[in-house]
Amino acid sequence: MIHKNIIKVLGCGALNLDIIFEVQDLEKIREHGWPLYPGREIAGTHEEAERLIALLKEKGRLLAKSGGGSAANTISALSALGHECYFLGTVGNDSQGEEVLNSMEGIDTSFIEKEGRTATCIVVLEKKSRDRAMFVAPASFLPEKCLEKALEAISMFDLLHFSSLVREDGVAFQTRLAEKQAPNQLVSLDPGELYASKGLPQLRPLLAETSLLMITSVEVELLTGLALKTGIPLILAQMLKKMADAALFNALNEAGGALLVCKKGSEGACALGLNNIKKCQPAEKIEKIIDNTGAGDAFAAGFIDGMAQGKELQACLESAISLAAISLTDFGRKYLSSLKCGK
Repeated sequence: MIHKNIIKVLGCGALNLDIIFEVQDLEKIREHGWPLYPGREIAGTHEEAERLIALLKEKGRLLAKSGGGSAANTISALSALGHECYFLGTVGNDSQGEEVLNSMEGIDTSFIEKEGRTATCIVVLEKKSRDRAMFVAPASFLPEKCLEKALEAISMFDLLHFSSLVREDGVAFQTRLAEKQAPNQLVSLDPGELYASKGLPQLRPLLAETSLLMITSVEVELLTGLALKTGIPLILAQMLKKMADAALFNALNEAGGALLVCKKGSEGACALGLNNIKKCQPAEKIEKIIDNTGAGDAFAAGFIDGMAQGKELQACLESAISLAAISLTDFGRKYLSSLKCGK
């Protein structure tokens, strides 16, 4: 795939080893005390993760292992699409950490620290619905040394893309980086339920540095305590209004300088701006869904890639929906090989 515009992107978020299990019915897992619901994500300790894995080996079957993490998935897709990508994060000084690093093909990993235990994300697919629930055990520490290194190099990036860090100080950590963005740089954020559940007051410092927000209707309600229609304007009002280089991020200008993209799964997605603009795109029909883990991350990559090409909002949504649909056809990041073949 030949790109007219190649951008430099720094991702920051969890770096997980995804362990994907299939079960007949999530209700059977909940009966054992695990609050796992379709489309939802919870966090806990590595000891809890080990107990859950033992249960899933008994009640289900292991399907695959893959490098994971929301921002890491998005950055991996952007790299496969031809962009110059870097990642700020941590992996453990263990075999799982090596697996995660090996999964980040084509990405500069010089901002990744190795210490402690690697984060684990247990993905539980329900056989009939093909929907999934997730349990995350976070990494042992934040990459403070590499943060300083990234701050020194921040001027080289066109876009900073963040997703949640499970640790309590994750929002403050990413805000330190976002606050150093230059006028010609953008910050995009895909908060997930882990950040949204913190509530608007805790997330406000990071939102104040964010111009592109990828979020679901559930996350809007968690973040604001309000219904979708009334929650979205409140969130947009907290975001950084930034008129970007029209040749590079035209969609942001079209949206009035701040853009919220609401991911609605099988219902598609809508993009909303400060100037009351609203564009919607239906989801593509997929004959057979293999794994919907990371579909929202692929969506984010498709949208960012569309913006980088100077596309208007509707075309960015089309690119995002298309890439999300492709991601549904295989486990984890396996779909990326088809993008690389088309470069």
